[in-house]
Amino acid sequence: MNRAMSLLRSTNYPVERIAQSVGWSFNYFSRVFKRQKGVTPTDYRNMKQTIVDGLILSKDFDLSLEPTTEKLS
Repeated sequence: MNRAMSLLRSTNYPVERIAQSVGWSFNYFSRVFKRQKGVTPTDYRNMKQTIVDGLILSKDFDLSLEPTTEKLS
């Protein structure tokens, strides 16, 4: 599944091709992906993500937080 997720993020290959490349039929791959990840392969590919300082944040993450001067212990 990790390989399929990587291909979904990094290529424009059709989901059918990605399913084949990991050895599964399209229908089976789609069902298993949705069951494990909670979204379809296509929805996973289309999720908007933001990278800030190496962190991947969801599109709803609030970047407007005020900086803190509080020391961490």
